[in-house]
Amino acid sequence: MKKLFTFFLLLVASIGTMFAEKVKIGDLYYNLDATNQTAEVTSQNSSFPFWSTTITTAIIPASVEYNSVTYSVTSIGDYAFSGCSGLTSIEIPNSVTSIGKYAFSRCTGLTSIIVENGNSLYDSRNNCNAIIETATNTLIVGCKNTTIPNSVTSIGSNAFYGCSGLTSVTIPNSVTSIGSWAFYYCTGLTSLTIGNSVTSIGNSAFYGCSGLTSVTIPNSVTSIGGAAFYGCSGLTSVTIPNSVTSIGCGAFSDCTGLTSPVYNAHVFAYLPTSYSGAYTIPDGIESIACGTFESCSSLTSVTIPNSFTSIGSGAFRNCIGLTSVTIPNSVTSIGDWAFSDCTGLISVTIPNSVTSIGYAAFFGCTGLTSVTIGNSVKSIGDYAFDGCTGLTSVTIPNSVTSIGESAFRGCTGLTSITCEATTPPTLGGGVFSNVDKSIPLYVPAQSVDLYKAADQWKDFTNILPISGTEPETFLISFLNYDGSELQSSEVAYGETPVYTGEAPVKPADAQYSYTFSGWTPEVVAVTSEATYTAVFESEVRKYSITWQDEDGNPIKVDEVAYGETPVFSGAIPAKDATAEYTYEFAGWLPKVKEVTEDAKYTTFFERNKIEPTVYNVHINGENCSLRISNELPAGTKLQVEAVADECFEFQKWSDNNTDNPRTITVTEDSNLTAEFNKVTYTITGENENEGGEVQIIP
Repeated sequence: MKKLFTFFLLLVASIGTMFAEKVKIGDLYYNLDATNQTAEVTSQNSSFPFWSTTITTAIIPASVEYNSVTYSVTSIGDYAFSGCSGLTSIEIPNSVTSIGKYAFSRCTGLTSIIVENGNSLYDSRNNCNAIIETATNTLIVGCKNTTIPNSVTSIGSNAFYGCSGLTSVTIPNSVTSIGSWAFYYCTGLTSLTIGNSVTSIGNSAFYGCSGLTSVTIPNSVTSIGGAAFYGCSGLTSVTIPNSVTSIGCGAFSDCTGLTSPVYNAHVFAYLPTSYSGAYTIPDGIESIACGTFESCSSLTSVTIPNSFTSIGSGAFRNCIGLTSVTIPNSVTSIGDWAFSDCTGLISVTIPNSVTSIGYAAFFGCTGLTSVTIGNSVKSIGDYAFDGCTGLTSVTIPNSVTSIGESAFRGCTGLTSITCEATTPPTLGGGVFSNVDKSIPLYVPAQSVDLYKAADQWKDFTNILPISGTEPETFLISFLNYDGSELQSSEVAYGETPVYTGEAPVKPADAQYSYTFSGWTPEVVAVTSEATYTAVFESEVRKYSITWQDEDGNPIKVDEVAYGETPVFSGAIPAKDATAEYTYEFAGWLPKVKEVTEDAKYTTFFERNKIEPTVYNVHINGENCSLRISNELPAGTKLQVEAVADECFEFQKWSDNNTDNPRTITVTEDSNLTAEFNKVTYTITGENENEGGEVQIIP
């Protein structure tokens, strides 16, 4: 039965489970996870993850048994078969759900992988004859290819690194990313189908796949990594969709078989090195990738469209036939090595839109005789014009503030330098190495002394003023904090401006008061127009906090800073009780809060009602009608009168008081009794026989 190279890759990922034990079962080694009863196929030598003995055939079982425990084989670990150059075939069960990084890297002899079919379907586009053995549910295909099942979502780094026997790869629609170096140096690969769900192709993913002849990149892809197809010398055509917005450096470098430019609406990716003559980049292209035109030795001129914003690193490097290039005003940066070693380039105009010139951008451009640097350039990179021996003069605009290391080193043809910056730009090491220091260095007249004192500039022995830059007056403005003008006048070069107006004022706000303290920047001698703005010191304001009683009488007054919360530090306020109520201090009204202004806080008391004291009062008297027995509140005024019964007369009260009636004030429990005497009578009479009468005298 003829076997094919059909590869089943479910997932390229590191296995995070901690395995308890590594054992050899049959011909293979396993990491056993006793907790989950799963097994991972691993390499023979864990300290150096390559097989130390030759293995030609590997049959991975769905499960293994060790110490009477059955383990399900679920993964093929990192480096499991890496470097097994003698391995020609392998059988993988459908229990395997993940395959680690470098699992089959450098398996150069691998020609057959048999995968249990499971839910995977055979793709007839591979032009392979398939035999399905129903008894074992195994798919055996009769040609060399790799069919990745639809369950796979990513292909990890170095997954098929160096599998030179691999001839065909189909990446399914489930895959979203192809990792870096995934198919590195698969030199036998002639057919590649990329699913339309892939969004990124990693760095060097198909590096050195010299057998590839054509590649169609689907509309789902947005980025192609650096050197992704580097050295694919058999590649004759590439289709890049407009979905791609970035292409890494050297993505198609050394693709010597390409005969037409590779580009889309966003990125110009490659121009064949054999291209001859002038070339106009199509409108709409936004950027040139790294090394786009590198070593196009027969290219004579390039027109860059106005849609461009940057020229990538090494974009025109070593284009020795290039004599002219037009850089549009839309470009803001020129990348590192962009035009290095373009020995045929005679002149370059850098537009005003460019703000930086990259590292070694024009390194070794020996034919360059003149360069115009736009007045928006702020920095010139290291080695930018190093070795430009044909350059006779250069003008550095006033916008430049720094020049990198060795930027003009070896420019032996220079006969003059003009630097328009009034403040000498800072220089990296050896900026003018091997440049004749006796040539004229022209600088603004008012800055001659500055250049004569500045590092490296002072090495020039002939520093002269630029014609028409003699000292003049400059507008010097003094502004208040809000930008309003306080004073404006013309001041002669070299003089130190003096502010003669009234001291600037900044109104206080709720939080701060302000005191004028000087100017920013520091006032210095005039070398150009300048504006100085008033500076103020701030001080947190304090506010009056009055603590008062209910009648508005101040108890205490504090000064408290803005934003702080006042705290009353005096004695606890008190309020006198009345006959009905007592009072307890409960706080301040309104509620005390952070200080933002003067404030008054008034005492607040909780009122407690006084319940009167009650006394038992008993007033009675024998032989009279007085009877009182009651509970009466303290202080009750009670009027009582003892009225004697017949034949009795009042004598006194039990407290010896003889007033009757009398008023009693209740102050305690009381028992009061009226005391009475009986009325007595004297009886006199005369003898009846004597004819007299009887009188009763009380």
